[in-house]
Amino acid sequence: MRIALDVMGGDHGPRATVYGAYLYLKEAPKEDQVILVGDQDLIKDRLKHIPEKYHDRFIIIHAPENIGHPAIGPGWRRC
Repeated sequence: MRIALDVMGGDHGPRATVYGAYLYLKEAPKEDQVILVGDQDLIKDRLKHIPEKYHDRFIIIHAPENIGHPAIGPGWRRC
């Protein structure tokens, strides 16, 4: 099975997402892979903290643009 993750999303960004993907792969069947979508430089930096034997189970899709969330933009505290 392949699972795709938006690495740039969430409250903690790539750190938490890549680590969570690693935790999944530790328990998943050996043929499972995780597709990491986001800024490839940030993803590769986070993969340095993951044991190398799991690296071949990650696929990186470079998507450098970050749309963000409108609630986080200027003036969000006025709501």
